[in-house]
Amino acid sequence: MQQLNYNETNGIVIGPELSRIFAEIILQAIDNDIVSDLEGKSVFFGVDYHVFRYVDDFFVFYNDQEVFSKIKSSISLCLTKYKLNLNKSKEYFFDRPVITPITIAKKKIADLLSDKLKYNIEYVEGTKEIEKASLYFRKSSLITDFKSILHTSDVSYGDILNYTLSILEKKVRKILLVYTKVPEGENVDKQLVSALVSLIEFSFFIYSMSPKVNGTIKLCRIMQQIILFVNDRTLGIEYRDVIFRSIFNGSCSVLEDIKVGNETPVETLYLLVLMRQLGKFYWLDEFSLCKYFGIVKSSKGINVEKDLNYFSIIVLLFYIENKKRYDFLKEPIEEYVLQKYAQKNSIINIDSEITHMTLDLIACPYVSNKLKDEILEKSDVPKACRKKVISYCSTWFTKWSGYNFAKELDAKVSQDVY
Repeated sequence: MQQLNYNETNGIVIGPELSRIFAEIILQAIDNDIVSDLEGKSVFFGVDYHVFRYVDDFFVFYNDQEVFSKIKSSISLCLTKYKLNLNKSKEYFFDRPVITPITIAKKKIADLLSDKLKYNIEYVEGTKEIEKASLYFRKSSLITDFKSILHTSDVSYGDILNYTLSILEKKVRKILLVYTKVPEGENVDKQLVSALVSLIEFSFFIYSMSPKVNGTIKLCRIMQQIILFVNDRTLGIEYRDVIFRSIFNGSCSVLEDIKVGNETPVETLYLLVLMRQLGKFYWLDEFSLCKYFGIVKSSKGINVEKDLNYFSIIVLLFYIENKKRYDFLKEPIEEYVLQKYAQKNSIINIDSEITHMTLDLIACPYVSNKLKDEILEKSDVPKACRKKVISYCSTWFTKWSGYNFAKELDAKVSQDVY
């Protein structure tokens, strides 16, 4: 654990999955210390109290306030031994029956979406064949009701974002599955497109209030379902454009509103990959793309003013590919990459970001061979071996070709640790 943290002896590194193992070993020792310490104070586990722990969250059940004071004091004392402490800002108290504001809000949201996202089906008489279907969905009333639930339940958007998007994803999947069996027709398609646009706008609205990585993945899964449905159903060009334009505008709106210091926020990078699925008629204009990544044009040339990390660089290259309209970005990006290697020259062989970037860039078909040669040189790869190293594998951490967004999103969800 010390080696993971550049030989620092204090703290548990945040991020690596291995840290969860270290945390569990340490916290299980603390669990035992707490029980022993409380027994010395005549407070017994399973008799006077119960404590359940999930990773680093403690759930304490007790009847007597004086007993709780001893429990809290013991937990704090035992944590201090390992230079850990309780987070007072995350301390909550609940009376029986135990139900939290978040639980109440989730129940109301589930009822709301169940009530609002209704569709009617009419079958051919005497058969199970669908004759027609109708779906009505008003974004404005749903947003108002949604805000009211949050206000009356006293919870934030971040508290229920993942839950709401999960419910929406299931509802969208069910609606689209039904409509694959509904005969196509002008009135049916017009009504469906109107409902989908409202649903898209509502999804982007709640997501934009608290953009997080998990929320972005769920949002992309919803949009990808809609994209695949539209591509399979023979909607008119105008209807198709209305839906795609709505997804495009929602993504642009989020990207434009993001204001995070000197870094491009990782949580919104998936939206660029989503927009890539829409096709060439929905490419970001050069100004918007440059603004998002902190790339500035001036009389002296093009400069990268934000701190672009591995994810930002790879997604940017993945998005611009070899599109002519973005050709002017290739050289500045490659220069920035080389600067990053120069800055980390002393730790280049032990830096995870540089390792990931090296492997992805040597396989990337959108950068020059000159860049590949230079970064391998900086990684101490002999010149005689570089060509072989470059051709060794076409896919390391990024699938530059044959990319299936829907499949990758499914794989991403299956990797959730919580």
